[in-house]
Amino acid sequence: MVFTTEDGTQFALNGTAEHTGRYQPGNQIYAPGVFSPNPDPDATSLIGYGLSLCPHYRPGEF
Repeated sequence: MVFTTEDGTQFALNGTAEHTGRYQPGNQIYAPGVFSPNPDPDATSLIGYGLSLCPHYRPGEF
């Protein structure tokens, strides 16, 4: 799974995307110095949202 920013930068959000070597590491998606009360270092919320857009995804399947 890949997240694309408005400027076209692409970040790998899972191992499959990461191992292609074509995308920025997902842990670099967060701006330096930005504090979040609910940090999500493994991008779980982005992955969940991405999966919800997939017409073939069923919660709990992966």
